[in-house]
Amino acid sequence: MWIALLLACTPSVPSVVTPEETGAPLQSTADTADQAEVLPPDLPGLLVPPASLWSESAVCWFLSASNNTRRTKLYAIGMDTGTIEETARFPGINLYTAGMTYDGESKLLVPAETPTGKMWFVIDLAAGTIEGGIVPTQMANSVSYDNGKFYAEAGTWEFNEYSDIDSVLANTPSRRLTWVSGISRLTVEDGILFNAWHSTGEVLKYDVETSELLDTIPLQGFNTWVWGIGRANGLTHLMDDGRGSSAPIVRIVSFDDSGNKVQTLLLEEIWPREQPSGLYCQTL
Repeated sequence: MWIALLLACTPSVPSVVTPEETGAPLQSTADTADQAEVLPPDLPGLLVPPASLWSESAVCWFLSASNNTRRTKLYAIGMDTGTIEETARFPGINLYTAGMTYDGESKLLVPAETPTGKMWFVIDLAAGTIEGGIVPTQMANSVSYDNGKFYAEAGTWEFNEYSDIDSVLANTPSRRLTWVSGISRLTVEDGILFNAWHSTGEVLKYDVETSELLDTIPLQGFNTWVWGIGRANGLTHLMDDGRGSSAPIVRIVSFDDSGNKVQTLLLEEIWPREQPSGLYCQTL
């Protein structure tokens, strides 16, 4: 049996969260006249961000577990401005993940750490529910969705392709693949696997169809923990959870395909009150 929890969604208009200690509701800071000048993006098969992020060229989503109480929030961050919006919250549970994905319809698939091990969770944004905590992830730390298929590692040297969420949960892959290097944090974009170890200074690129290693990309000024990887706007985005000596704060660092650092976004308005983790990114 799945554990089901109510998903509390905040409005999709631009908003700010008042200090948690007050218990005050979310307050809108949007000027409706200004909003009317920005049209919602046409994003078939993609997750539509809050209105305040419609003008961004790319948006990433991540989870953030409270360090003071049992609650996890879902945030969206604009990758041009660094604007962060809370889009949903899940009371009664703390989720930590190295990577999640969107199924192209209404659900986020999340392999998350729990007291009993890594378990699958499914967040249904349309229904307003989160279910999971029972089915083991079978070694999967992260998961990705690309062109109608799901991809997840099934061990240090194994990488599987799945036809749908049900087959992921049942661990019945349509293809089992073996790779020459360890897989831990992954995202797939247009048939190309971008893979990073849990603590690393490089990203490996593979052709999903042929398993061929296409490139090893050294990351400029980055050699630390990775708690999420995403691709959007031609860049690779990595989340550092703040344990590395080079960055005592959670940050999202973006690199071009040569490994040059393009930007760093600090999540200082969230951390250390909360612990962000996982990335799902998309180009708008």
